Amino acid sequence: MRYLTLLVITVSLLVGSVPQNLSYQGFIKASDGSLLPDGSYTVTFRIYEEVTGGVSLWSEEHEIYLKAGMISATLGESTSFTFSTKMNYLELQVNGDVMTPRQKMTSVTYAFHAESAQKIATDSTTYTFPLEDGTSGQSLTTDGSGSLSWTTVDGGSSSATSLSATGDATGSGVLKLYEDTDDGTNYAGLKAGTMASDVTWTLPTADGTSGQVISTDGSGALSWSSVSGGSLTNATTSIGTGSATANLASDGDYDLVLKTGNSTTGSITITDGANGNIGVAPNGTGEVDISKVDIDDGAIDGTAIGANSASTAAFTTITANTGVIPDAADGAYLGTSSAEFSDLFLADGSVVNLGNDQDVTLTHVADTGVLLNSASQLQFRDSGLKINSSADGQLDIDADTELEITAPTVDIDASTEVNISGVLTLGGDFTIGSAAKGINTTSGSNVAHDESSGTTLSANNNRRGKYTLTTHSVVSSTANSATFTVQNNTATADDIVIMSCTSDNKIEVHTFNVSSSGWDFFFVNRGTAPLVTDSALALNFIVIQ
Repeated sequence: MRYLTLLVITVSLLVGSVPQNLSYQGFIKASDGSLLPDGSYTVTFRIYEEVTGGVSLWSEEHEIYLKAGMISATLGESTSFTFSTKMNYLELQVNGDVMTPRQKMTSVTYAFHAESAQKIATDSTTYTFPLEDGTSGQSLTTDGSGSLSWTTVDGGSSSATSLSATGDATGSGVLKLYEDTDDGTNYAGLKAGTMASDVTWTLPTADGTSGQVISTDGSGALSWSSVSGGSLTNATTSIGTGSATANLASDGDYDLVLKTGNSTTGSITITDGANGNIGVAPNGTGEVDISKVDIDDGAIDGTAIGANSASTAAFTTITANTGVIPDAADGAYLGTSSAEFSDLFLADGSVVNLGNDQDVTLTHVADTGVLLNSASQLQFRDSGLKINSSADGQLDIDADTELEITAPTVDIDASTEVNISGVLTLGGDFTIGSAAKGINTTSGSNVAHDESSGTTLSANNNRRGKYTLTTHSVVSSTANSATFTVQNNTATADDIVIMSCTSDNKIEVHTFNVSSSGWDFFFVNRGTAPLVTDSALALNFIVIQ
């Protein structure tokens, strides 16, 4: 609820008639004592006989512009009234808010008495009476323009209406310099505080230049001084009025520097008001350039940083225009064993460099995959298990024990050949083309055969055979050849036979064909001399069907 203070009511009196209006001035404050903001307000005035309740004897509405909390209006302009002794209290309603308490109209009662005495001069006179009673011994004085006030005359006063000096045993003396009476009754005052000793100030004998200020020499002599390049010693300086933003700016197109006078221990402190913010906002392309920051027990958006040591910070998003760099090589990490990053996003063509000298790189090949540089290896468990390229065009897969490929289908698409330098062991059927018979992995029995008994080896339906052939005259002589038939009732024209027959690298498997009884193998003695009679040759073969 708002309330009124400093009520001033003036009454205009006309000879031979009842006054027709009242002049009203006062200040409107909120319940916390603050003045209402400047602006236009709808104010309704009402007059009552009672201090509370009752029915209004008169009311009138005004549109009033309020400045610095001050309200001024002339009552009775639109709704006339006839004064009576019942018109004791004035009530105001501002923008629908009723002010409390109602104001006592003591000056109105005085006006009634004056008018009834019929002793008012022919000219209209307006008196402005004090709102409250004065102190004991004070006198009601006028400024000659109808403004009355309680005044202590113990200290005396000047005879000039533009100057007065007041003071008593309980109040400090005030020297008041009044404005022109044509403009009003306001004044500028000088008031003495609690003094430790007498002080006399000697004013300058002439005016200073624009921008200069009054300064003292410490002995009471005042002079005009320029503050450019000056100093404030052990002082707290305020700028601005408190009603608008205050600006501290350099003069002209020059930098503004805040600097302490101590080169080693001085510090600069900027402290905000109650829960205020401190903003640093460069203009245009300017930057906030801070060479060193030490945040002790503070926070950036709720995240604690500092305490004179490295600290952990948490951010929603970190945006880097150039890079994020550790303070030393191998000096920082991303994530922990219990706080892992979820995803890593790298652009097209990005490179992951590994090692202090970046000897290993992983390069993104756009829309294709990842490139491992040069002969670098992908190792598993240890260096014995790896994938690398030892030469351009060659891919090496190395396993120090076993290479296992497990899949429903393994497709090896070799444009030229598949070279197996060691032993090929198959654990199931081997299919070539449409022939799905595969290789019989059951080892053929080691059969001894003497050449002198014929050229047909004993029946063996296994497609893997081991034979010991004892030679005589058929292939023992140089350049002699012979055909031996290995019986097998599943032989077909599509069979592929891998066969070896060795004896000092002299006996060569020349070729073979498929007969009704099996496979016919052709042997040639490529040696430079006949074989010794009864020499034993090892005959081995594998048939792929």
